Amino acid sequence: MGKTCLKDIIKVAKELKADYLKNIEKEENKELYISTDSREDFNNDKIFLAIKGEKFNGNDFALDCYNKGCRYFILSENIKMPEDAKVFYYDDTIIFFIKLAREYRRRFDIPIIAITGSCGKTTTKELTALFLSTKYKVLKTEGNLNNEIGVPKTIFNLDKTFQIAIIEAGMNHK
Repeated sequence: MGKTCLKDIIKVAKELKADYLKNIEKEENKELYISTDSREDFNNDKIFLAIKGEKFNGNDFALDCYNKGCRYFILSENIKMPEDAKVFYYDDTIIFFIKLAREYRRRFDIPIIAITGSCGKTTTKELTALFLSTKYKVLKTEGNLNNEIGVPKTIFNLDKTFQIAIIEAGMNHK
C-alpha cells in the first residue's frame, strides 16, 4: 500500500475524536506505510492498523508488531504498549481506515469509476479496465477485494503514475 502522512492520520484522529498522545504532532510530516497484517516485517516506516475480524483480533498482535520494530499503531482496544509506541485509539479501526483512505485519495486529481451492484461487478470492472487501459494507466481493484477493507487498500495503491482508477465496491447487506 502507498504511504500516508502522519498529518493525515492526526487529522482523521481529530475528526473522529480518537485518543492519541499529542506529542506525536511534532512528527506530522513523517510518511508511513499502512499494514493490517501482523505477519509482515515491520520497521519505523509502517503503522499497524489492528482490525477485529470474525476469527482474529488484530489488537492481539500489536505487541508482536512492536517486537518486530513497529512503533506506530491504530488500535481499537486500550492495550498497554511500551512507552515509545505512538498509538491512536479508536473503537472502530475500519471506519478510521476508510476515512484515512479518503484523505489519501484527495492527493490525486484523477477520476475514479466506482462499480457497485448485486452481481457482475468483477466482470464489469475487468472489462472497463481493459477498455480504458488502451489509453490510460489504470488502477483497479485486485480480484474481488471489494469490502470495507479491500476498497481502502485499493485507494492506498494510488500513486501519481495512475490516470484513472476503477474501484469495485460490494454491497453490504447488514
